[in-house]
Amino acid sequence: MKKSFFFAALMMVAAMFTACNSAGTPQDDTTNLWPACDAKGEHVGYINANGEMAISAMYDNANQFSCGYGRVGLAGNYFFLNKSGEAAQGTPDFSDGCDPYFYYNCLGYRVNGKWGMCDKSFKTFIQPAYSFIDYMSESGLVCFQMGEDDKYGYLNKKGEIAIQAIYDDANWFKDGVATVKVGEKWGAIGTDGQFAINATYDDLWSIGEGRLAFVDHKAQKGGMMDTKGNVIVQPIYDGVENFADNGLCPVCQNEKWGYINKNGDIKLAIMYHEAAPFYEGYAWIYRTEDSNAELIDTNGNNVLTLSKNENPYGVFHNGLCKVIAYNDKDGSRTYKYIDKKGTLVYSWTVKGYNAPARVQGTKKMDLAEMFAGTPYGPMFNNKK
Repeated sequence: MKKSFFFAALMMVAAMFTACNSAGTPQDDTTNLWPACDAKGEHVGYINANGEMAISAMYDNANQFSCGYGRVGLAGNYFFLNKSGEAAQGTPDFSDGCDPYFYYNCLGYRVNGKWGMCDKSFKTFIQPAYSFIDYMSESGLVCFQMGEDDKYGYLNKKGEIAIQAIYDDANWFKDGVATVKVGEKWGAIGTDGQFAINATYDDLWSIGEGRLAFVDHKAQKGGMMDTKGNVIVQPIYDGVENFADNGLCPVCQNEKWGYINKNGDIKLAIMYHEAAPFYEGYAWIYRTEDSNAELIDTNGNNVLTLSKNENPYGVFHNGLCKVIAYNDKDGSRTYKYIDKKGTLVYSWTVKGYNAPARVQGTKKMDLAEMFAGTPYGPMFNNKK
């Protein structure tokens, strides 16, 4: 259920992170634990900010913490740990599958192929009866689909239908609107179900800061508008990314990337081969196709440069970021957590290409993985 367009794929996964607070997205989690393998690269646990294994590496896979819990997998089953490594009590049966992260204190899970939702206390408030349930949105509404061939609508936190299922596709609410598809065109509705932007666009999606990106497929270009449909930037870009933090959005023009603000002003020149969104005031870029990855600040100043064969795998969260060093000779990969000065905090090496799920990396990531766990992850959520 992806609502983006043909922009060049960025070079990292942004698999981030949430505490149970008012912000409500995984990115806001302040639990200073990060998933990491043991020295042999065989099992996964969690390290602390000092690079010490705080939760024993005994799991097959592990996700970053959200809402104070980290999802782990063992022998095909999923469950959640608190920061002490204790399994959460009173949880639903997650053996059939569940979302990796909480959004706005809510979690989707599946029973017998049907999706429902529970709160941060693991109390079910939407019974598992749907073929699709998106992540909970800031509005308290969640997108649903009753059957795989049915239309999309929205439920409230009581599990009641708040907006009827009349759309051919739909996204979560962001900045008070949700983009929906009617026939072959996209528009945006408010929480009352009324159109704020008529469904006349070839593609339309929320990018944060009260802005939406839209696509003119005839021109093969993208632009930017506000939540009332007022065009801020005419369709002149080959790619439009998301505002993450610091009010800067990557855009692509003539195969080069730069950054604009929400008014459409160019803040960092369009000159990079690749450019990712800013997190915690820093972004990864490549200046040329053959250059090493660099970390820049919001003024475009170089903060650090990775070595050859090193690639970022994620964004900075609570001061740490994961990178990968590839060894082309034996196919091994070394994973490293570094701080914003480039200082090594923790590392492990995996032989061949069999790293445990959710901590492994590849040279080419799809967009769903790139934005998993960020406020924009739900754009790519697909449980079909």
